[in-house]
Amino acid sequence: TKQEEVDWSALTNKIFSVITNWKQSGEELLDEEAEAADDCTPLPDDDEVVLAIKELLESRIKPMVQRDGGNIRYVGFEDGVVYLQLQGACSTCPSSTNTLKGGIERMMMHWIPEVEEVTEVNQEDADIMINKWAESGTFKY
Repeated sequence: TKQEEVDWSALTNKIFSVITNWKQSGEELLDEEAEAADDCTPLPDDDEVVLAIKELLESRIKPMVQRDGGNIRYVGFEDGVVYLQLQGACSTCPSSTNTLKGGIERMMMHWIPEVEEVTEVNQEDADIMINKWAESGTFKY
């Protein structure tokens, strides 16, 4: 995402250079063997609450924020708290807190009684939490 204070003309040459270098390299644009990470794919160890959270995110919430150029990554669920990472336009949007608390949290709490709160985490915190849960065996991803 371009920062407001950066002029597009300052980025044009850099962007053009990256595209030109890629084109000359002959590399594929997409790695056909790489699978897209799907944070809402049901996993064998998911309990009913986590499955419900993932379903609500996938069917209702993600499409809503993706229309505005954003995305939401499911990080985990622990002690009544759903941890989400805002991505794309959502990560820099001034109304993202309102969307998270007033929209997403309310919807989650309405449809899934076990959800008591929805909290945003950044990439670094998300990685730390996922590693902690994986090591402790309380992984709720």
